[in-house]
Amino acid sequence: MGVNVTTRLLALLLLSMVFLYGLYGCSKEPAVKIGQRAPDIRLNALDGKSVSIPGDLKGDVVVMLFWAEGCSYCEKDMPNLEAAYKDLKGQGFEFVAVQVGGEAEVSTLMLEKNGITFSMLHDPNSIVRKRFGIRAVPTMFFLDSQGRITEKILGGLNSRMLREIVQEKLG
Repeated sequence: MGVNVTTRLLALLLLSMVFLYGLYGCSKEPAVKIGQRAPDIRLNALDGKSVSIPGDLKGDVVVMLFWAEGCSYCEKDMPNLEAAYKDLKGQGFEFVAVQVGGEAEVSTLMLEKNGITFSMLHDPNSIVRKRFGIRAVPTMFFLDSQGRITEKILGGLNSRMLREIVQEKLG
């Protein structure tokens, strides 16, 4: 009986991995690469305005944070990112957070709870996540003033690290 239970658990685990790979790991579009121009995207901000990236932000160094509901690290780090944003704002830098999937109300609550002033966009169907080849959150992309990807960071950054990287990019 023990072998039968173990076999079933292994089969269930294998099927789960195949399902998750199919859901998150496969994409018809290849993941973006360092040095490439970022894919042109258009998403709605929480205030209802449509934002085009990199188009509307061309000329600035842009940090795009992809996060999702249920990512405790993402939520915990928002106040640190806000602190870095306030310090660097007005220096040719823009910070944009993109909530992938989930409900837009989650972003609204995040803004209110943490006093977030940077742009918060919503990707309800995860189309942008797929275009960027994102498989885990948080993921950050740094774009230069021409909209080219200069860096990709998996996981989060504290405010000091974010400031250092942005200041280096601003040069």
